Amino acid sequence: MIGDTFQLACPRCRTVMWVHVGSTTSCSTCNEPLATQIAQASMGTGLPEVPQQMPGLAAAGNAAVNRLIASKPTSAKKVMLLLAAGIVVMVIATTAWFVIKRRLGLSTAKGNLAYAALGIDMKHGDPDQMIAALDGPAHRWARDAVWWSLNLTAVGADGTMDLSDGGATITYISPSRVSDYAPSGRKDAIKDFSFGPAGVGYASVKGVRSRWTDVHPPHAPGCSIKQLVSILRTSYGLTAGKTVKISFDPQTSSLFGPVDGWHVIGTDPAITMTFAMSDCSVIKPT
Repeated sequence: MIGDTFQLACPRCRTVMWVHVGSTTSCSTCNEPLATQIAQASMGTGLPEVPQQMPGLAAAGNAAVNRLIASKPTSAKKVMLLLAAGIVVMVIATTAWFVIKRRLGLSTAKGNLAYAALGIDMKHGDPDQMIAALDGPAHRWARDAVWWSLNLTAVGADGTMDLSDGGATITYISPSRVSDYAPSGRKDAIKDFSFGPAGVGYASVKGVRSRWTDVHPPHAPGCSIKQLVSILRTSYGLTAGKTVKISFDPQTSSLFGPVDGWHVIGTDPAITMTFAMSDCSVIKPT
C-alpha cells in the first residue's frame, strides 16, 4: 500500500488494479463491483497476492534467473581462459620481439646502447656520426646536454674505426650541473659514452668535485674527422692498415694552440700535430 492507494486483484477475472480506500470502483475489465473487496482490504482482511494472477510469468522469470545463475561459472571460466590466453600470447610476443631485436642488433646488454639502434656500424664506426648519434641519448640524460670531448685511439685511413675493440669515448656534459653550487647537483654532471664489443656503455655516473665556471662548450666542428683524416692521408702518410689517435678536450686544448683543435698522435706515420676544428688548418706542427 502507498498511502491510501493499493493494488487489488478482481475476484472474477484476476485483473490487478490500483484502488483507493473507501472507493466503489468496478473492475476495468469485467465491471465486477469491487467495493466489498476494497473495504475488506482496508480493514486488514488481506490483499490478494498479486503474483498469483500471473503464475506463468513468475515461472518464466524464475527459470531465467536459474539459467543466469547456472551460466555464471561458465562465463567466469571463459573470462579466465581468455585472460590466460592473452597473457600467454603477450609473453610469447614479447619474447619473440626481444629475440628479433637481439638478432637485428637493436638491443644489447643492460647499461649499453645498441649500435644498430644508433645507426652505427660497429666494424666501421664513423666518429662524426657517432657524435651526432649520441645527441638523443645525451638529452634523455640531461636536457641541456652538450658534446664536450672525445678520445679515439685508433682511427684508420678511411676515417673510421673498429669499435668492437673499444678505444673510443665521447663525452657530454650538463652545463647547469657542472656549475651547480651544491655538491649534490654536481654528482651526475658528466656522461661518458664508451664504445666496445657490447655496445655503447653509458651507465657510469661521473661528477665534478669543484664547481666549474665560465663553461663554454665547443662549437660544432667546421673540420670533421673525415676531412681531417683525408688531410692526414694525402699529406702526412696515413695509409690503409695504419691508425692514428685523435682527441679533443676543451680543458686541455689551450696546451696545443690558441683555438679549439683536433690533437693527432701517430707512430706510423710519426706525427704529433693539432689541427683547428674550425677549418682543419695546422695550429701546432710536429
